[in-house]
Amino acid sequence: MSDVGNERCCNQCGQELIEIDNHDEHLTGCLTCNLWAADGSARWTRLNEEDLRALHQLRHGGSR
Repeated sequence: MSDVGNERCCNQCGQELIEIDNHDEHLTGCLTCNLWAADGSARWTRLNEEDLRALHQLRHGGSR
């Protein structure tokens, strides 16, 4: 994660990081790279396909 101005950006692709609630767990991560970390955690994880697909639909609309 890197900071550009006040935006936090993904180290892998440069996209702005977003915050989500995933099954009552607050995560910050990159929708493009599918890399997520809980607050205060240095461990990164990936969302399962179903959750990732649903998140894309919420963010971008339509069916992906």
